[in-house]
Amino acid sequence: MNERNADFDASESHLTGRLLPELPFEDLPVTIALFDENLCCLRASDRWLEEFGLKPHEAIGKSYDETFNAPFSFRAEIENDCARGERYRSPRQSLQLPNGTQIWVRWSIAPWCLASGEMRGFIFTAEIARKTLLDEIFEMSPAMMVLVGFDGRFQAVNSPLETVLGYTSSELLGQRFLNFVHSDDLETTLALFNRAIAGQKSPELENRYRCKDGSFKWLSWTTIPLLDRQQIYGIARDITPAKQAEDALRVQQELLQATLDTTPHWLCIKDWNGRYLMANRAIARAFNTTPENLTGKSMSDVHASAREAEMFLRQDREVIASLKEQFIPEEWVTTKAGKRICLQTVKRPLFLTNSSVPHVLVSAIDISKRKQIEEELQKLAALVANSSDAIGIISLDGEPIFLNPASLRLIGLKTLEVAQSKHFLDFFPEADRLFLQEQIFPKVFEKGYWQGEFHFQNLQTGNIVPIDFNLFVIKDTQTSEPLALATIARNISDRYQAVKEQAKLLSIIDSTTDFIGIADDRGTLTYINKAGRKMSGLAQEEEFSERNLLEVIYPSETALAPEEWFAKLTREGIWEGEGLLRQQDGREIPISLVAIAVKSETGEVEFLANIARDISDRKRVEARLTEQASNLEQTLKQLRRTQMQLIQTEKMSSLGQLVAGVAHEINNPVNFIYGNLSHADNYVKDLLNLVDLYQREFPNSSHIIQNKIERIDLEFLMYDLPNVLSSMKVGAERIRTIVTSLRNFSRMDEAEKKVVDIHEGIESTLLLLQNRLKTMGSYSDIRVYREYGYLPRVECYASHLNQAFMNIVTNAIDAIEERNERLSLEERQKSPGEIRIRTSQSQDAIVEIRIADNGLGIPESIQSRLFDPFFTTKRVGKGTGLGLAISYQIITEQHRGQLEFVSTPGEGTEFIIAIPIRQS
Repeated sequence: MNERNADFDASESHLTGRLLPELPFEDLPVTIALFDENLCCLRASDRWLEEFGLKPHEAIGKSYDETFNAPFSFRAEIENDCARGERYRSPRQSLQLPNGTQIWVRWSIAPWCLASGEMRGFIFTAEIARKTLLDEIFEMSPAMMVLVGFDGRFQAVNSPLETVLGYTSSELLGQRFLNFVHSDDLETTLALFNRAIAGQKSPELENRYRCKDGSFKWLSWTTIPLLDRQQIYGIARDITPAKQAEDALRVQQELLQATLDTTPHWLCIKDWNGRYLMANRAIARAFNTTPENLTGKSMSDVHASAREAEMFLRQDREVIASLKEQFIPEEWVTTKAGKRICLQTVKRPLFLTNSSVPHVLVSAIDISKRKQIEEELQKLAALVANSSDAIGIISLDGEPIFLNPASLRLIGLKTLEVAQSKHFLDFFPEADRLFLQEQIFPKVFEKGYWQGEFHFQNLQTGNIVPIDFNLFVIKDTQTSEPLALATIARNISDRYQAVKEQAKLLSIIDSTTDFIGIADDRGTLTYINKAGRKMSGLAQEEEFSERNLLEVIYPSETALAPEEWFAKLTREGIWEGEGLLRQQDGREIPISLVAIAVKSETGEVEFLANIARDISDRKRVEARLTEQASNLEQTLKQLRRTQMQLIQTEKMSSLGQLVAGVAHEINNPVNFIYGNLSHADNYVKDLLNLVDLYQREFPNSSHIIQNKIERIDLEFLMYDLPNVLSSMKVGAERIRTIVTSLRNFSRMDEAEKKVVDIHEGIESTLLLLQNRLKTMGSYSDIRVYREYGYLPRVECYASHLNQAFMNIVTNAIDAIEERNERLSLEERQKSPGEIRIRTSQSQDAIVEIRIADNGLGIPESIQSRLFDPFFTTKRVGKGTGLGLAISYQIITEQHRGQLEFVSTPGEGTEFIIAIPIRQS
């Protein structure tokens, strides 16, 4: 457009206060006019009149609406801006001049205020532009077109839009276009508008516009944004008929689908490939989906079995190919969920509109329930026929209609025909018939049923049979009128007999002196016999039903808590042992208890039976016997220890005498030999010197002497003879040392307590065991490490203490040898056997001897029995089981000391001997 810009600034600073009336208004070179608060024109410039094609009387004194034949739609915005003293600029809008010319106008409106600040009206200035070719197209286009500013207001509308919506342009211009959009379409419309003003390409939009009559039209919009002018051209098509046709078609489809969905039968249309083109809700529900989701799927998509889908596809194609209807009385369908459905199906060929290829219309009835009912009826018939209960149907006149085999057996008849020749009353004892007619029948017809115990009479044997009798009316489901009577009876002869047997059993139970109680599966007591009441301190008439079994009896010889014992009893079924019975006053008496959980065939606990016997007297006798047995056991142990001590004392006495005698007998000749060895040494040295002198003085001896010298190897003899004498001397000294050790070990001359050197006794023991400490066969030496501390001389029985040392060291050697038997030669060389002996003195006048080995150690299971007499883990012939027991007695009883040990299996054992320095 070509716009004519004003060359005069009519801001409120120039046109406010008292200055305004004094201005040469008419001569102002701008398009300007003065309006009062009611938008009535007071003054106007010549330029104003010229631009708008008005004469003074057509403008002055006229309102805006009268002048421009259009309502002013910006009043609220003007008043808001002017009230703040600001100028308002309107969007561009189209105006029709009195001569019919269309122009574009943008208003600039400022407040007209007095010097006091009171607003008296408005000052309008206009920017006017003539219409262009585009504007002409806008007006002449048969399509609906609008021009909207970026503020969302209509700036121009053409006549096709006015015709469709029923508004005039004056009713639309200046209005926000969103005010006419349907509320459901506001979000999408606003999004498209925002894209347009942002300069983004916008797709076509379909929305509904409100017409003047309140109805809505569907419009399809194409938008063209004019970013430089901040305007949007909108071109619209009325698509209301198409939308109405779509809605009508959708309604028809929904109506058709709703009609199809109302039938419980399966209805669907499939093509040659077995693909569903249409399906109702019944078939979709069966496949756990919706008709919309089922449409387009093939049978293999919904059937669990591929073979089943292929069979149905083959049937469909046969119908399409033959163009003949096919009736299938019964077929089974399996869904993906594993559900099996039985159908009765009719398949017909179907030609759809605009299609020359036939399809198949499938109509099926789900007869799964009918099949199930048929199966249930068959089961029911079999159940009635095979029931042990007597089941029958009797007419209202008392004529038997149906009696199952159990009924015939109960009344002693062979066939139904024979029974039907009788009257219903004939099946009852004569004495009961009056009661049946006067009492039972009226109640049956009044309440519909009667239940209780009654009697049949066996017509073959004449016996009276007790029965559990149920009699009820069969009514018409429509009218509720009685049709017949049905009876279910059960022979309860066994129950009667059981009641008699139960009475006998209760009589026997009440006569016993044992506690007999019965509890339910939760442990609540339901019965206690007379003896049980007496034992519990209950009076014969006292109530006990709220008491729990565990409050009365519970086991005493189990590590389980009472609740755990109860759970174990119900799980395993029986428990037998000793327990306690708590009396009413809280006292407990010992009992012998047998508890039984009686279970059903399914393993459920039905009730608990408990039998208890008072064993207080037996417990008192057992206590006395236990005490006597304990005394006898202690006496026996003492006798065994005394016997062991006597045997060992005698053995050691004999051994000591033997050792002392041997030592004495060896000592005399050894002393004789040892005493003469020094003289023999001197004699030999003299003779050797003489021979040496002779060889020097007479080097040329005779031939006979030379031969003799060579034969006896005189030179070696002279060299080795002093060594022989020296070895003999060392051997004699060794024998003397052994004899001394034997005398020290036996201590025959020291039967009483004596102050001795402990280290000397240990060394004597090690010397006597030297042969076992040295290498034997493939075994390595056992290394002995001595870690002696300072010890004073100790008052003790020396020979007995040496015997204890001997036993402990011997056990250490045995343990190491047993370990070596389990090790390879290389392992024994890497880890040789070791015995470590340490001595020390504690502050409380106690000496401590520790003897440790690296043998196999002692298993924990036998450590508690290590000092028991005759207990041994060594093989037969290796040990007697007395060594450690005697050592323990020697140290603890004779010397008032302690013998303890610390052992780790696989690593070794350490024995700790602690004895006082003084015994007195």
